[in-house]
Amino acid sequence: MRKKSPLIYSLILIFILFLGCKKLARKSAPGSQDKIHAVSIATSVAENIPDIVELKGTFFPSQRLEVKSDMTGKVQALSVSEGQRVSSGEVLVKIDDESLPLLLEKQKAELREAEVQLDYNNKIATGTNPAEGEALEEQPLENPNVEEPPPNVDEEPAEPEVPVEEPPPENIEEPPPGAFPPGRLANQGVTPEAAEGKLPLDQAKVDRLRAEVALTEKQLAGSTMLATFEGMVSKVRVSEGAAVKPADVLLEVVSIHPVELNLDVPLEESSKMAIGLQAKVVVPDLAYANYSGDISYISPEIDTGKKTLQTKIKIPNPDFRIKAGMQGIAQLSVSEKTHRAVLIPGSALLSEGDKNYVYVVDDDVAIKTSVEIGSSFQSMVEVKKGVKADERVVTAGLEQLKEKEEFIRQR
Repeated sequence: MRKKSPLIYSLILIFILFLGCKKLARKSAPGSQDKIHAVSIATSVAENIPDIVELKGTFFPSQRLEVKSDMTGKVQALSVSEGQRVSSGEVLVKIDDESLPLLLEKQKAELREAEVQLDYNNKIATGTNPAEGEALEEQPLENPNVEEPPPNVDEEPAEPEVPVEEPPPENIEEPPPGAFPPGRLANQGVTPEAAEGKLPLDQAKVDRLRAEVALTEKQLAGSTMLATFEGMVSKVRVSEGAAVKPADVLLEVVSIHPVELNLDVPLEESSKMAIGLQAKVVVPDLAYANYSGDISYISPEIDTGKKTLQTKIKIPNPDFRIKAGMQGIAQLSVSEKTHRAVLIPGSALLSEGDKNYVYVVDDDVAIKTSVEIGSSFQSMVEVKKGVKADERVVTAGLEQLKEKEEFIRQR
């Protein structure tokens, strides 16, 4: 056994050297099958950065509108499509309901009739002639059935005819003094007291019909749906010609300028939150692009299950780059302390699940390296493990690199 031990050790040593030489050979020059990728490279730096409270959250629209139908009908016109930007007051969709205009005309006719009836009874109750607008006692009663032809000055007066006396009709009572000529309105011939008693019911009918007309007019106007703010159409749930009924959701409009970052702040950090507190926000999905905002909402209640406090940061987003559902990292400066950190551009980071990697450059080879990251500072990311100061990392062209080691050349 003692004689075999040196031999075994020698074989192991040779094998290790072989692997090392193979690895070195690959680093020294690419083979005929190896690809050379053009990439951009940056050098890590060591700087003092402020101690901050860093919290992760999700972006949500600052406004959301569900456009719902108020009636039963069909989609006459759909003016927008998903992803389209819309302005406040812009027409989104029109609903066609042929029965509403007819119903409105009927209601208006009934309202006019009710208003005339109310006016008629009101004049009777106040002793005013509805036809002439004068007091009853000043208007003598005339027989409405006798028509007198207008005088003609050119004709000679006719000889007077001897009137033929006819017996008065039976069971016909003489109208009381001040009575109105018979007309087409209801309640004709009623006493002022009776007419006054009908006024509340007449007024109630007028009020009811006015409300019905207003409601129908609102429904008719509601057949044209408008955007109430500037935003983007996120979902369209109907098509032209589709039948709809009240409460059906036709489409959704959201506003992501500004956009809101929703945070669940741990209880131990909740006392540091305040409305208006400024924050820097980095977006990993946008190569750690930097944005600025301030706290716009702090929940009055603690989530007892999570032991967190819901907080929202409102962030201007004029170019619409930040999308609802993306993740964001808020950085809140709550102290004046700093610490030394190794920083690399955020664009150098690769994320695979919950792990982060960078490609560290050694001569002409990019080596995939696992890293532990810390805070974000401006457009840089703190690396706690995996990269040292003054090391080079790949920052652009990462999508080409698939292996643990890749031959590269700088663009």
